[in-house]
Amino acid sequence: MTQYHTLVLFSGGLDSTTCLFKLLSQTKDEVSTIYVDLDNNRHKSWCERLAIGLLYDRAEKHIRELSGHTEAKASMNGGPGGKEGGLAQPPIWMIHAAYKLSQINTKRKKRVCVGYTRGDCAIAALPSIQEMWSSIWSMINSDPVPELYTPLVKSTKLNSKNFLRKLERDHKGLKILNTLWVCEEPKCVVSSKFVGYKPCDKCEPCVRAKKIK
Repeated sequence: MTQYHTLVLFSGGLDSTTCLFKLLSQTKDEVSTIYVDLDNNRHKSWCERLAIGLLYDRAEKHIRELSGHTEAKASMNGGPGGKEGGLAQPPIWMIHAAYKLSQINTKRKKRVCVGYTRGDCAIAALPSIQEMWSSIWSMINSDPVPELYTPLVKSTKLNSKNFLRKLERDHKGLKILNTLWVCEEPKCVVSSKFVGYKPCDKCEPCVRAKKIK
């Protein structure tokens, strides 16, 4: 089996976290992560970064070490405030991912991992996204285009949640599901017992999360 250096596009949400823990627990890949802080997501980026930091530390403590994490800031060029930007986000993430992946010095084949899951709006546009990735990489590097790896494309969010539940049971003390980023309008909670966020329970991600038992 080919062993890769896999760069995970990591937001601290259910899908990207599932990709990360699957790679660490089920492969011998070198695994690194990248997070792009988009200016139209600033109202929740603090929450994403908090989840990423906690999940990264817990992955290294309970599974195995990663090869590094990178953060970048980017503009959506006037994208609507408070919105995710839909399919406007992939090219920005991919530009940063291509640049980072081109800098990684390894003898292994390289690939970039995206956590698209069955039902996501991006699935229908996946051929265009793959073409976009090839074009972006070719503008940055003359090496062969790394694979755009989508391990969850035929899976569901419930499958992801069940995988993480099992991983928590198998590794005593590992906490994942209570750490994930979920909400579009998170409220910061800082106390002697807990540092994290309180979900609004009203936005689309919150409503969707409630349906995933």
